[in-house]
Amino acid sequence: MYAAVTKGAVPLPALCATIACQSVHRNEPPEVVGTIVPVAESLYGRMRKISEQQGIPIPEEFDHLMQAARSADWPAVSNQYEQIRKKSHWYAHDEPNDPRFVTQLFHPLHETYWTFNYLRAWPPELVEEYCEMVLSDLPFNSILFTGSDSSRFLIGSLAEQRGRGDIAFISQNALAVFSYEEYLRSIYGERIRIPSDEELTAAFSRYVEQVNKEHPADGSVSVGDASDVMRINGFIAKNIVEENRATSRIFVEEAYVIPWMLPYLKPHGLVMELMPELRDHDLRARGTARRAALARSRIASFSHLQDQRQRMVGHGLCLDALGDCRGLR
Repeated sequence: MYAAVTKGAVPLPALCATIACQSVHRNEPPEVVGTIVPVAESLYGRMRKISEQQGIPIPEEFDHLMQAARSADWPAVSNQYEQIRKKSHWYAHDEPNDPRFVTQLFHPLHETYWTFNYLRAWPPELVEEYCEMVLSDLPFNSILFTGSDSSRFLIGSLAEQRGRGDIAFISQNALAVFSYEEYLRSIYGERIRIPSDEELTAAFSRYVEQVNKEHPADGSVSVGDASDVMRINGFIAKNIVEENRATSRIFVEEAYVIPWMLPYLKPHGLVMELMPELRDHDLRARGTARRAALARSRIASFSHLQDQRQRMVGHGLCLDALGDCRGLR
């Protein structure tokens, strides 16, 4: 059915959909709408696929958020996410966990929210420049351990739209979360080897053994802060590297330092390549101060990161000198 039988007539359903979309999108720049809508469609499709394959029902709240993202309705997305976050295992435990919110289905929702957040915060030209600078340097079928939210959510979510669905993006900061490992197995399990739940448990055991050796008189072991979590993440990352090194080149965006990686790292554009052979046999002995300084660093704020990257791009700085650009991560 058409609105009018004339040349250039618009199908009535399409016309209604366009009007509805415009009413929701009116507060968002067209560049944001044009990017977040296909990202949300893709991630919602991923959520549904995992739900079907693993037999995990999609919570009604998740469905509402994803539908809002597909309409580029930021107020609805942000309000719904805040309610979900409070009852999830992510961030602070403001309220008791809702068992429906702590499955692997949380992660495509998490990625949708933060991708939308970044797209609204960053100028579109910066988003494009940043994605191009990283993606153009990564070879086919590579693995990137992301260290910042900008690479995890912006580049990770937009890579497929830019023809780079061959890259596996793994957050080094979330490796100790069992639901995240399940999520990785669901999306990458046919391409790369991801540790099993038993191997994750073994990583926790190695952490406990290591702490007991360092502090034998304490009698109890707990995961107290980010450095403790990153030690566990380091064990898990090593498992992933050893299992996939033969078939994929592996890259790291440093954030919290993972000490065992340091002697193998080689600058590669905005990230580092994890080489198969040791590059610096003396690094462990002479790098204590450097590692301590890096361990105290934190991911830069949106505005700081934006300003720094704009200055680098504007001045044509050599991005291979990554050691001089630590503040960017």
